[in-house]
Amino acid sequence: MVEDSGPGLSSTNLLGMPRIPPAHDRQQRNRSGDGLSIVERCCQLHGGRLALNSSSLGGLQAELHLPQS
Repeated sequence: MVEDSGPGLSSTNLLGMPRIPPAHDRQQRNRSGDGLSIVERCCQLHGGRLALNSSSLGGLQAELHLPQS
């Protein structure tokens, strides 16, 4: 788990994040903010998940859940 005291994400963005855009959207959008989508996809490939919440510090809390081997 990591968290920060930055501006965070709005509740609406937390519900929809992270998401990897469809291929046809990738060329048309700004490439900033892809990090969470990449992390989520890596988690999924290893049988895990990424949980995003508001941090008690005021920013974003990201928690990586991976299965034990």
